[in-house]
Amino acid sequence: MKLKINKTSIEIPTADNLTCRQYLECLKATENEFFILKYISIVSGLSYSEIANSNINFTTIQRVNSYIGQLKTFDYMLINQSSQILIKGNLFVSTRKDFDVERVGVRFLFEAKAAETENSAELAIYLLAILLTPSFDYDEVEEQYSKLLEENYIKILSFSAFFLSNYLKTSKEGRKSLIMRALAWIKNIVQR
Repeated sequence: MKLKINKTSIEIPTADNLTCRQYLECLKATENEFFILKYISIVSGLSYSEIANSNINFTTIQRVNSYIGQLKTFDYMLINQSSQILIKGNLFVSTRKDFDVERVGVRFLFEAKAAETENSAELAIYLLAILLTPSFDYDEVEEQYSKLLEENYIKILSFSAFFLSNYLKTSKEGRKSLIMRALAWIKNIVQR
């Protein structure tokens, strides 16, 4: 859908077409912000203030709101365990054989990221980046993470949620806080 804001034409994607980066930004919308204005700001690159002070009429905002649809949510504790295939480049890789979330390199990198953020969706994407980087080199993991952020969030989060779910299921006493954060994040999404 095309939208004109202050004489600039902008293409507004549906919620199903957001990148992981855009999805994570949408999750950060506060209760004091109108979600549809925040959404337009995120996908257009314009500031929230510019959108709020623009000349968009209310009918147009309602049309955009109807057009974009709903963001998908991912329950990391109840994710469908049948997600067994991951597309890695052009190869199909079996998740059970090739990715071991209990390797020490995975744990160190993941728990370092978990100390930086409480966002379970971000942690899920980062875990997938770790698993797709066999060297466990921090810079390579960060590069992979940046690439994943530019992919469609539904495609990436459906797989990364599967891995985070497995990681949390194999959790020891020390990972209880991660589980509690994941549950709090899910509860927050459901309440929106």
